[in-house]
Amino acid sequence: MKHISPEAFVNAVPLEEKQFTLKDLSNLLRDPSQWPEGFVWDYTDAEYCAMGLVVKSVPSVRQMVNGNNNGGVYLNNYLHTMADYFGMPLWAARKIFYRAGENARFGILDIQMEKVKPQRVAKLIDKYLAETA
Repeated sequence: MKHISPEAFVNAVPLEEKQFTLKDLSNLLRDPSQWPEGFVWDYTDAEYCAMGLVVKSVPSVRQMVNGNNNGGVYLNNYLHTMADYFGMPLWAARKIFYRAGENARFGILDIQMEKVKPQRVAKLIDKYLAETA
């Protein structure tokens, strides 16, 4: 019987059958060559920011977004879904997925939302994971 490494086993399991983690998302944000075909980064649009990348990478999350009716507000549906899916507090999801342009020290935007890059969001994810480990 041929043995395979744990990494090869995990990579062989279809995405829908394993949990897509925040660490997976952080890594994916740093590697646009792995993004779904046609995905173009735009932090100002939930469909094309980190939340959209999750939805396009894990199709069952789309059903969660559609079923997550938080006052009918489109952005809130996404934020609540990210919090639910990743098992994180809503404040943390909001900070990572919506307020990445904010200067944490002053609570003001230090860069415009349209200038938020995937690497900045990945750094916020890594910081959150380190703080909650």
